[in-house]
Amino acid sequence: MAKKRKRPDRRAPAAAGAPRKPVWTPRASQLAVVFVAAVAARLAVISDLSELPLFRTPQLDPHEFLNWAQSIARGGAAWPELPSHAPGYPWFLGALLWAFGESIGAARFVQALLGGLLCAMVADAAARIWNRRAGWCAGLLLAFCGPAIYVDVSLLAEGLMTLLLVSALWSLLRLRAGPWTAFAAGALVGAAAFTRATALVVLPLVLIYVATVPAWPRKWASSGLALLAAAAFVIPGAAAASRAAACFVPLQAFSGLNLYMGNSPALGGVPAGRIGGSWDRLFAEPVALGFEDSRSQDRFFVRKTVAEVRSDPRSWLRVLGRKVLRLIQRDEIRETHSYHFFEANSRLLRRLPGFGLFFPLGLAGILLGRPSDGHRRGLLIGYLLLISASCVLIIVSSRYRAPLYPVLATFAGAAADEALRVARERRWKRLALMAAVAAAGTAASFAGGHSPSRNLAEEWALTGSSLELEGREVEALGAYERALALDPAQSFALDAMGRQSMRRGDWQAAESVFTRAVQVDPEYHMSQYHLGYALLRSGDSAGARHHFEKAAAAAPDYAPAREGFAAMLLDEGRLRSAVYESYAAVAHGEQAPSAWMTLARVQGAVGLPWRGVEFARRAAQAGPENPDAWLLLAMLSGEAGDTAACRDAVERAEALAGRDSPPVAFQRALLLRREGRLVESEDELRRLLAAHPDFEPARQALQP
Repeated sequence: MAKKRKRPDRRAPAAAGAPRKPVWTPRASQLAVVFVAAVAARLAVISDLSELPLFRTPQLDPHEFLNWAQSIARGGAAWPELPSHAPGYPWFLGALLWAFGESIGAARFVQALLGGLLCAMVADAAARIWNRRAGWCAGLLLAFCGPAIYVDVSLLAEGLMTLLLVSALWSLLRLRAGPWTAFAAGALVGAAAFTRATALVVLPLVLIYVATVPAWPRKWASSGLALLAAAAFVIPGAAAASRAAACFVPLQAFSGLNLYMGNSPALGGVPAGRIGGSWDRLFAEPVALGFEDSRSQDRFFVRKTVAEVRSDPRSWLRVLGRKVLRLIQRDEIRETHSYHFFEANSRLLRRLPGFGLFFPLGLAGILLGRPSDGHRRGLLIGYLLLISASCVLIIVSSRYRAPLYPVLATFAGAAADEALRVARERRWKRLALMAAVAAAGTAASFAGGHSPSRNLAEEWALTGSSLELEGREVEALGAYERALALDPAQSFALDAMGRQSMRRGDWQAAESVFTRAVQVDPEYHMSQYHLGYALLRSGDSAGARHHFEKAAAAAPDYAPAREGFAAMLLDEGRLRSAVYESYAAVAHGEQAPSAWMTLARVQGAVGLPWRGVEFARRAAQAGPENPDAWLLLAMLSGEAGDTAACRDAVERAEALAGRDSPPVAFQRALLLRREGRLVESEDELRRLLAAHPDFEPARQALQP
């Protein structure tokens, strides 16, 4: 009887030196199911969150991304003056808005499709390294991962950056080894860094992988191509950002501030600067010391970080240890917003797993999974280590660790596959070992927590701001009250409630609310400024000046505080100090017409109307719809002897405010006097006083 031919072992390693070909290949139907499931989950979350004002009308970083993207879609500048973010995501979002008529919903739909593509790539990678069942598990786990879904459908850069990074890994795992595959991987990492600079930590991994895999041909040439491809994105991007900021910027600003927040023993390794006094205290320090540009501020924070670490290295090591624990905990640490706010307001998100499941399963997969290719597994482990190191060495937050989820999903899928296999084979000892590893990971993940990220007062305060932008002031007031119920010291909510009272004309209530805001958070510049403004309205000039000074000290780059202080000094006759403060206001608010107007008034008061004309003209050009700017230009032009410019400015003001406006009529009378038409000037002043007997400047002008 002929012997039965033995079936080859599909898990057997390839011969030494031979190219290793993947045995397990995912079926197209498998990837299609994962893709559809992932897209459906993301669209369901979009539907859930569409009624949430903070999702519908973004604040903070999403608001900045959206503004930049809308500017690009409308043909505006591709770079802001201070690029606080890398340009990749705003350009991508701007292209979507341009293509879909500025529909944010359409842009989110495209992002949901890309999230589905990411899940399909993860399923494909897991299937090729382990087997098809591992691919199923990995793809579906990521498809229904709550934090990953939130990032994919939000106006945040991390979704695009993670897709690009995983695409780089997938190209190395999936495509044929060679220089062009290395080039593609390097270009994808460069594009990811163009989206968020921290993605550059993955570039050394790509270069090492290409140079060390035995089957890879022309290793050094391939590594060089990968490096050049990444540089083609990073170097031009850094150069353009530096030109826009007028100083060197490595793709995006505030890297030094993030390094300081993440490593200062006093701040705990998390984004400690929140809206209000804590952010003002952090950001104002270098500005108050004269560090005006982004580069010098970053240097200041880097040097301060180094100095604090050197002075107390033990405390710094304790901070690193806490960051390691926070990196693996189940809580999503707030950066821009708290994920837990959106989780609480979505029926689907609050039922979906997060890091509390992914870390234990991923740990079991890393330690006990059986890959068919060690080099590929090493690539994924290296990625996890580098992204984790970037979090621990810079800052730990939900957004910083978001790129971990896709690769953790591959190992979690491998762990699920291995558990099913050993259970079917009744290998109870190995199954118990896997359960023990997963239990240890679960205990570590649940051992700590970050209670500030679960206090949602800040998100409710920002929800009120979103509702105000939508014109729903009554609902906004309810959101502010809800924020204060969660945290009575929420100064942003208090300040917003005070501003609502100002708009209603209830200055007494506004003063009371602003006073409370200053008491709970004396370093918040907005509350100090608004209290000063309210006191000025009530006639308390000394109190107003005190709070304007406090606001300017808390936020030296906040132009309105400088303007208010300059105006107070001008009224008091302290002209030299008024000049200094008005110049400071302009330096920190060049596009604000009110800053130019304050400086123009000060120049006129010190007897330099020809200088004031220049600043008044800038104010009128920056705010051409403001009649006060044109009236100021008319007054200063007349005092400087330029009657033609004075007449033009009076006519512009008259077109905006009307011929019967008392300030317009008064400036027209002064113009007639300067032109030598004294009788007409007096007639104009008398008509003005007949219509407005209390208009004192006209009465004084008629006196001999």
